[in-house]
Order: sequence, then structure tokens, then C-alpha cells
Amino acid sequence: MSGGKTIRGLLLVGLLTVALAASIAPASASGTSYRTSVSGQQNLTWSVDGTSGSCEVRHGAGNGQVSFRFRSSTPGTAVAKKRGNGLLFLTSIPATSTGTIAGTFTDSVATACPGFEPRETFTEPVAGCGDTKFGVRVDASANGSLINVTGPNVPLGPPGSTSESGGGCPFLAGVNSTDFSVCGDGKKLWLRSWAFAFQGRGLAASRIAVTPRLLLKPKRRTIQLTGRSRVDCTMTSVYTGGVKISVDLRYTITLRRTS
Repeated sequence: MSGGKTIRGLLLVGLLTVALAASIAPASASGTSYRTSVSGQQNLTWSVDGTSGSCEVRHGAGNGQVSFRFRSSTPGTAVAKKRGNGLLFLTSIPATSTGTIAGTFTDSVATACPGFEPRETFTEPVAGCGDTKFGVRVDASANGSLINVTGPNVPLGPPGSTSESGGGCPFLAGVNSTDFSVCGDGKKLWLRSWAFAFQGRGLAASRIAVTPRLLLKPKRRTIQLTGRSRVDCTMTSVYTGGVKISVDLRYTITLRRTS
């Protein structure tokens, strides 16, 4: 993504916790406390194969994959409280992700424009493809009986450090819109799908349906919440046929009661 989009993404990440807290109305001081951890995996694939242009027609072709596993590096904390007939719950869990990112993309002439020299073939650089390691913050919040789960990319080190170095890797080449709602991205921060930002180094948005009583009056000290998000969508593109995207996210959030 461009530098401007990346900066905007980082600003949204910074505002996420504040926005979540602001959305929660006052509730009873009593509640059940937990230590939280998470582990899971995500696989994203994309492909484009189409043409663009009128006089000189160009052919764009490429595909890629971002695949990684993630596990919490330090435990988070959470308190489950009753609010009306629903549940009030919020946790942020820092996690480390390791995997691979791959991609190729080439734009070449399909039909030359009569009387004009065709433009040269363009191939996106792949210096940043290969093994990847980065941070993800898994945010889970409930206001009712649904737990919304998002996972923005965060630095592994102290503020100012970066998760990646070594150049870029083709990712969602040809997409001509920043609106990923067709792929499950929500407008509210706690519904954002970060799988389409930071070159795929973030989690798709997902939800877990829970019975409030499960967290408010647990029968066991340890509770496991299993989530999954499967997305198959086509984004608009400068090339015919669009950019086809598939995402498969699976994870488990573990809650260990402390009070």
C-alpha cells in the first residue's frame, strides 16, 4: 500500500482502543476477570488476470499468497460484566506472527495501438517476498452476545521500530479502490478487516457468538473461544475481471479465570 494509506492505517490502529472504550456504556463494577491468550493461523490468496485500456490494450497478470501463524507473546487481561441482558467484554492480546509472503505481477502489452510504440513491460519487484515476522494485536470486544475480533499489525519492537525490511512484494495488484466492504471490512474500528492492509500482515474481521452466562458465571476455570472467518470476494480493478481474494482465518482465544 502507499505511504499515505499506511500512515492512515497506523492512525486508525492507534485510535482503536480509545474508540472501543468510548463505545462501552457504564456497567456494574462486579465482573469476572480473566487472563487471555490467543493462537491461530491465516491464509490469504489473490489473483488478477485481465486487460485494460482502449487503444493500447494492456494485460495484467499476477497472484500471491500471505500465510502465517500467530501466538500471543504476553497474556492480555479482560473483565466480563453483565450489561442488560447482554455481555460487556474487552481485551487486547499482543501476538507474534511468522510465515511467508509471495507474489508476482506483470503488466505487458496485449494489443498495440496503431502508429504508436507500445509501452514496456512492467514487473513489480519481489525483494520483500519470502519469510515474514511481524506483530499483531488481537482485539476482542463484546457489547451484547457477539464478540467482534480484529487484528491490526503492530511493531514487534519499541515505538518507531518496523516489522519488515528489505523491499516490497506484489500484493493485491490492480485493485483500484480502498473500500473493502465487499470483502467483509467494516467502517467502525472494531469491525475493521486488517487482512487487506500492511501487505496482508493483519487479521480478517470475525465474530464469535457467545452466551453471556458462559463468561459471566463460568463453570470451568479455563474457557476456549474458537473463531473462524472465510472470505471469497472480488475487488474492482483497472483490469477486467477484478482481483479475486480468498481469506481463511482460524484461531482460539483462551480465557483463564483469575477471579
